[in-house]
Amino acid sequence: MKAGTGLGVVDPHGELVDELLGKIPEERADDVILFDPLDKERPLGFNLIEWRAPEERDLIIVSFDFEKIMNEGKILLVKLEKGRYGSSVNALLANQIVARFKIAAMKRGETRPRDRRDFYLYIDECHNLPQENFMEQLAEARKYRMG
Repeated sequence: MKAGTGLGVVDPHGELVDELLGKIPEERADDVILFDPLDKERPLGFNLIEWRAPEERDLIIVSFDFEKIMNEGKILLVKLEKGRYGSSVNALLANQIVARFKIAAMKRGETRPRDRRDFYLYIDECHNLPQENFMEQLAEARKYRMG
């Protein structure tokens, strides 16, 4: 975070996100996007039917711009709190967020490699997510500077 690189954190319990919020450097405060489905004071939309391109129409689309988050080095903190709405919903949301980051990373193929900004995606307790496409999605995105 201090180096100015982009960061995405998907936290199934919320404790890691809470800890990270206290460690955001002051100069990066405007880069933080907190997605907490249970936050009623600062709601952030998660549109289940919106899509911008045909290849996205079968996915859940988040109302924030994943390409912008990656390319501008933003910090996305996803606080899911699995205990409040169950592991199935948690896995669905986490998988769709990872899928959106993969699509954003793949679109970087249109950008010269030297112009691609580093972006790091951390999935806490990823072993609890369905593995069949999860690992493949992350592996494919590495060549577009998403680690």
